[in-house]
Amino acid sequence: MNRVFQAKINIGNYILLILLLLVAIHSMWCVNGILLCLSLLLLVVIIERMIHTTYTITTDGMLIINNGRFSRRKEVPLSDINSIERIRGMRIGGKTISTSLLITCKNGKIFQVSPRNEDDFVKCVQKRRIQTQD
Repeated sequence: MNRVFQAKINIGNYILLILLLLVAIHSMWCVNGILLCLSLLLLVVIIERMIHTTYTITTDGMLIINNGRFSRRKEVPLSDINSIERIRGMRIGGKTISTSLLITCKNGKIFQVSPRNEDDFVKCVQKRRIQTQD
């Protein structure tokens, strides 16, 4: 059975949304149609990407990274994964606000993922790697 993990939304995404919304409001106020259309288009793309990003671990030993409808999905064989490291992002007052996982592959490719439950994601990847090796 395939296991699907949803992406978590970090504070940087919220800040980007607020800034784009302010640009859209300002361009509407100043009657700048081109900037308004561009900022609204970016808002739609970013919101869609935040909502529809999923990480699927299949039973046949593949990790599928899907970043929404407007981007290509990436398929990584679990046997090609060398390591999974936790990266701590922004810090405020010594406390980590955002974390993500860095996946390094044998062919030198690096993927950064941020599933909602990172510990379950790592455990599921390790479990499926063992199942597919047997």
